[in-house]
Amino acid sequence: MLRKLALWMLLGFCWNAAAAQTVTTLHTFDINNSDGIFPLAALMQASDGNLYGTTTIYGNTSTGLPSAGAVFQIQSYGSRQFATLYHFAGKDGGTPAGQLVEGPDGNLYGTAQYGGSACTASGCGTVFRFSLDGTFTTLYNFQGGSDGSHPEAGLVLGSDGNFYGVTSDGGDTNGDGTIFRISSTGAYAQLYALNGPTDGALPITALLQASDGNFYGAAKGGGANGLGTVFQITPAGKFTVLHTFSGSDGAQPSSGLVETASGTLVGVTEIGGGITNCDILGTGCGAIFSVTPTGSFSLLHSFENEQDGEVPAGNLFLASDGRLYGTSFSGGTFCNNTSGCSAIFSLNPDGSNFTILAALTGNLELDGDAGGLLQANDGNFYGTSASVGNAHDWDGAVYELSMNEGLPGPIEMAFEQSQVPVNTPAHLSWKVLNGFSTTMQQCFASVQGSPAGAGTWTGLQTGTISGGAYSGNVTITPTEEGTYVYILTCGGIEMGSAPLAVGISPLAIATISLPNGTVGVPYSATLTATGGVSPYTWNTSSGNLPDGLALNPATGAISGTPTASGTENFAVTVKDSEETPETASAALSITIAPAPIPTLTANPTSLTITDSGVSNVSMLTTTNFNLLDGAMRFSCSGLPAGATCLFNPLTAPTPPDTQYTTLQIAMDQAESVSLPVPRTPSRFSSLYALALPWLLLPAAKRGKKRLRYFAAAAFLLGSLAVNGCSNLTVRGSSQNTYPVTVTATVGTQIASTTIQLNVTRW
Repeated sequence: MLRKLALWMLLGFCWNAAAAQTVTTLHTFDINNSDGIFPLAALMQASDGNLYGTTTIYGNTSTGLPSAGAVFQIQSYGSRQFATLYHFAGKDGGTPAGQLVEGPDGNLYGTAQYGGSACTASGCGTVFRFSLDGTFTTLYNFQGGSDGSHPEAGLVLGSDGNFYGVTSDGGDTNGDGTIFRISSTGAYAQLYALNGPTDGALPITALLQASDGNFYGAAKGGGANGLGTVFQITPAGKFTVLHTFSGSDGAQPSSGLVETASGTLVGVTEIGGGITNCDILGTGCGAIFSVTPTGSFSLLHSFENEQDGEVPAGNLFLASDGRLYGTSFSGGTFCNNTSGCSAIFSLNPDGSNFTILAALTGNLELDGDAGGLLQANDGNFYGTSASVGNAHDWDGAVYELSMNEGLPGPIEMAFEQSQVPVNTPAHLSWKVLNGFSTTMQQCFASVQGSPAGAGTWTGLQTGTISGGAYSGNVTITPTEEGTYVYILTCGGIEMGSAPLAVGISPLAIATISLPNGTVGVPYSATLTATGGVSPYTWNTSSGNLPDGLALNPATGAISGTPTASGTENFAVTVKDSEETPETASAALSITIAPAPIPTLTANPTSLTITDSGVSNVSMLTTTNFNLLDGAMRFSCSGLPAGATCLFNPLTAPTPPDTQYTTLQIAMDQAESVSLPVPRTPSRFSSLYALALPWLLLPAAKRGKKRLRYFAAAAFLLGSLAVNGCSNLTVRGSSQNTYPVTVTATVGTQIASTTIQLNVTRW
């Protein structure tokens, strides 16, 4: 490992991916933070749907000293939030390098390569239990003697409910390692101590319980050629070497074995194989091999460095498409013929159709003794790197490889009906697409949140190999209304789920049509849904709302003020709040009419005023004005002299586009007339003075008997004229009809009407 670490620190960083796939960094570790660095173990997906892993060092810097690693969690959905859950302190273990595994009790189990309370100052390692709520328990401290020491590989759950593992050291006088069994409560038993020259030495990869019930593993060293072995061990401890590596068939096996649909076991070696021109190690570039339970060996693929990478690192994973996926330490065609990158590859279980999927170039280096890929329930692959290009260039990262063809998850689950009434049997079918070994057939049932009304779905589920998958079915009878998520966790590392609505109708959009609107008039309508689990989330999935309108995703309200006329066709989608959300869609439309023409009317349309100081009133009605543009103003034009218009405030609109007010026209003085009068007396002044009153007398009044009434006026007016007045204003009584224009204005909106004003006065 130290040799590789030195190599990793010499290389630079960049991401690169094959065009058909997408690689995304989910989290970058930093030595300056408390999230730990240098993750060597593959991830696992627990029954809660989250991904879990470990870092080997720097789990807690609060003491100012490097600590012994950490347990972390990263969400497999949404924001992919990262959280450090536990920091190793040394006495509880240190340098956890193996994959975590979930037990039947829902807790995570793992090994720490160093630390503990026994053995040397640095400890010989521990076995621990970690609950999903954060409780840590040390189950066993290795003593470094016959029980072994330094467990680098993770545990595997056996069909008897116990966990099985290996230590890389200890066990006999040569310290070649052990194979052990341990219970969930920490009861430890050694099954076998390896004898290096004959059995192999330094087992650093997890065991596999194959379909025949026996356990299979690999030793990185030892054997007749010192290059490692593949072995079988029964649950009772009978040990058999199946294959001893010679170099040309591979050397130093660096991954756990995978059982395929044909019953063969497939693994990888770190070096060796048929190609010997590797840039880094100067020997074989590594190999992929298969072996049967009876020891029949086949070399499936030899790595060629510049073509397909070298030093395959970490476990192979049998995915939902029936192909094997893995990673190599360096090389590959996407590395531009250099060794400065790592590769993600895929091949068929028989070795055919080997393909490089993506390159993790530069500092994204992988350890040949651990790591690998995990396929989660979303069908994507997740992995860890021991180094990533940041300010501290070997801190590590978590990454995601998404397949553009959209693979299903490794566990498929579905109810015959997505919704059933309370106390009605629901039929669930499940299928494990990579469940060919006894290990991957350790499938345990649970219900999210463990609700009492979900019915019986618990314990180990048994199925059969059918149609190329390990499958089964079960009938569950829920007793209470609700939405439940049923979970199946297999092999302790992968999970699938299926939702069921009980007594809740399927999600549907109840709105079948929406009201029409008008340009400039505020619009409001609310979409409604039935069934599913509220609260709902709304969005427009195609088309567009009319200009000026918007959809509130939380309430389903469509509101705003339309700015353009026309018909818009669009589709809305609603999503409920189930763990696996249900969706429903509907096609709708909204027609927006043009803005109506504002109008102004008067009632009555004819007013009569009989004398000075008299007024009359007309009711004004306005329609189709948009008062959002401003206040309404009124004005009059065409009034006779001395007349004024008075407008009362608008009444509350009823209906919203109609307003009312009153117009009062008042006459404050009689109609006047002005005549010019000479300012300088002349010989005509006396005549003018005498004639003026007579001229001003209405014709009907000019009889003789009225003459005496004007004698005094004649004298007075004549005197004024003679004394030089420049003009003369007098009240008279006239009758006339005036067309008065009344105008209403709001912003740029305007409307007018005409009132006939009849004036009759003395």
